[in-house]
Amino acid sequence: MKQPLVSIILPTYNVERFLKKCLDSLADQTYKNTEVIIVIDGATDNSYDIAKEYCQTHPHFSVYWQENQGSGPARNNGLSRAKGELIMFVDPDDWCEPDYVETLVRYQVEHDCDLVISRDIIAECSSSGEILQYTNKEGKFEMCESQTQARKDYARLLTSDLISSPHAKLYKKSVIDENSVSFPALRRSQDIAFNYRFFSCINNYCMCPKNGYVYRIIPSERSTKIRKDYYQIISVLYGDLQLMYRNWGMDFDSALIPNHFFTRLCGHFYLTKPSSQTIREIMSDPVLQDLVKDAHPIRTDRKICHSLLKSKSYRMASLSFSFFSLVKRFA
Repeated sequence: MKQPLVSIILPTYNVERFLKKCLDSLADQTYKNTEVIIVIDGATDNSYDIAKEYCQTHPHFSVYWQENQGSGPARNNGLSRAKGELIMFVDPDDWCEPDYVETLVRYQVEHDCDLVISRDIIAECSSSGEILQYTNKEGKFEMCESQTQARKDYARLLTSDLISSPHAKLYKKSVIDENSVSFPALRRSQDIAFNYRFFSCINNYCMCPKNGYVYRIIPSERSTKIRKDYYQIISVLYGDLQLMYRNWGMDFDSALIPNHFFTRLCGHFYLTKPSSQTIREIMSDPVLQDLVKDAHPIRTDRKICHSLLKSKSYRMASLSFSFFSLVKRFA
């Protein structure tokens, strides 16, 4: 099998508890033609020192420092330094099974894919790192051999959470370079934007049925914080996708995508519990108005909130978001 160089990029911020396990998992890969690029994003813990020490004994690892800008700019920094034909992103609090890289490269080489997609293995962990539950739901092989079909598949892949995050994927770097694909400087959901920018440029992709990327979840530490301006990011993403479909010359997928982003908008409102005046101001955004008009939610709480937003009953909407937020907290 041909063995192209794989550049593995780790944007790293304050993960000293878990960083060495991640680095060890990359050093122990059965596929050896890799370079590991660690970008420390202004970390205030010992992540930089751990990475520097690791690089001293692992010559194919390198580490770079940048002032804190977020994971998107950190990944862009890594991309600018990458020499590989193929790109892989790993989050430093996760880890990879030993044959993870080898498996994805084999599928890429056999099918000459612009993008290889796999699923996460979910590791529910305690704060100390002990694995409480390990869920590996393997998929099945799927090959898409045309740009047209790939674009038809986009909504299904997005709403199945297969092309939201950049991990558990292998990207052909020439597609990134030739089309100047990069992560936007958004503090949240910049991964979705990178992936739809990349997806717009591909001619094929394949689904790898074997999983090897382990995504760590610590239930006791899952944050319920959200930026109060996150609705603006939802507007940017939804507007971009509407434009993307127009540029493709395809009808916007009104069955799946609006509900996907309306769920995010409801989540934002549940967490921020805005006043009726704030909701009125937020819903003056014409893109969010389109989103509400296009969405047809199924779950009861979202149907109620959707009806109130659509009828501009913002006072009742505010009370409903607060009520459903309380219900979710104690459910």
